Amino acid sequence: MSGSCMTEPRDLARAWQAILGKLQFDLAPANYATFLDGTRALRLEGDTLVAEGNRGNVEEVNGRLRTLIERAAFKVFDEELRVLFVPKGSASATASADEHPARADSAPGDTAGPLVGNVNRRFTFDRHLPAAGNRVARQCCIDVIEGGSLPTSSIVLYGRPGLGKTHLLHALATRASDAGWSVACLSAEEFTSGFTRSLFKHSIEDFHDAVRRVQLLVVDDLQDLAGKKATQKEFVHTIDAVANTGGVVVGASEEHPRDLDLPERLSSRLQGAVTARITAFDAAERRAYVELLARDSNSALPAWAIDRIVGLDAPSVRVLEGAARTAIQLARSNALTMAELDLSLVSNAAREASTGVFAERELLENVARHFQLCFDDLTARSRKPAVTAARAVAAAVMQERGKSLAQIGAVLGRNRGTISDIAERGRGLLEADPALRMRLAG
Repeated sequence: MSGSCMTEPRDLARAWQAILGKLQFDLAPANYATFLDGTRALRLEGDTLVAEGNRGNVEEVNGRLRTLIERAAFKVFDEELRVLFVPKGSASATASADEHPARADSAPGDTAGPLVGNVNRRFTFDRHLPAAGNRVARQCCIDVIEGGSLPTSSIVLYGRPGLGKTHLLHALATRASDAGWSVACLSAEEFTSGFTRSLFKHSIEDFHDAVRRVQLLVVDDLQDLAGKKATQKEFVHTIDAVANTGGVVVGASEEHPRDLDLPERLSSRLQGAVTARITAFDAAERRAYVELLARDSNSALPAWAIDRIVGLDAPSVRVLEGAARTAIQLARSNALTMAELDLSLVSNAAREASTGVFAERELLENVARHFQLCFDDLTARSRKPAVTAARAVAAAVMQERGKSLAQIGAVLGRNRGTISDIAERGRGLLEADPALRMRLAG
């Protein structure tokens, strides 16, 4: 989310909860409790985020913790902000309260619930297109909040990469947080990292407090738990703890729980969940999705362009979105012609649909050429900006094509623990340049 959009107190409060959720895993529990527990964001003043701190601790937070907090803020706002803490009850804090007084008719849902992890609030149910292949999964997620006819303590969505599983998970987490629920929203990799870090810091009780006492636990990419015996055992206990206190666990994986490489103790719990498969859009649904993207972008695509995009039979929502956004960008640049659309979209996306996953070597060479590099640059230890950007894009595209974090790390010669962040940066670069995404698809 962009800081420039944080004009409403409610939005700012949500963003602050996301920042605190990240910092809970980065700070020692005692430091978090002393310096950040109970803090709140007050307002945005240009490029400065003003927060209300605890009296007596403000100077130290603005000093030695500032860099860490601003790094977490960057991940949430996607822009560099200076974070400035002011004492609780000070004139600066009071001024903010006077500017935005609490409404007398505020409902419990007006205050976002506590959040551990990070939620992409662009992924909402309103922006998720209902389709035959996702209808059951979508309804399962909605029923968690609205109450359905089939009460359950666990749900698992499954399907190949790029079909919208993560969108539904984050839509659910967003809706639950807005309703005042306590929520933990993590990938399997983030769950593992948080657990491992808590063991190293001798703060396992704090990790348990963060993930076992929530009303909703959301965990994406369950297949990434394979081979992690200690984390698997911890996750079993976490599922049981959340369920035993009336909470709900919702996960997603690329395969049905029975087909995941997990021990029986964990596999049986996941197989006991309500399972919902997600499949690809049909032609009519692809058309509806392209039209939705055009409306959201305040753009109009000619019928012939929509017809050609829909005819791609794209294997995933991500590929379809990339094709549509490229066409939208061409239209905005007054460069949308049938020849240009075919050149930029059809040949590349159709090749992916027909031949499947790019060979890793070919993909990396394609990425390297775009950044005017060679293949060996991507797997070397160079930290030059062009190399790190190319490496991030390669990781993101490989992940979209179904490669696991471990597989991507092996190809790029990187530790698996860093690949998630590298791929996240790459997705941002691809989102900013839809034409690049489509060029790399072929």
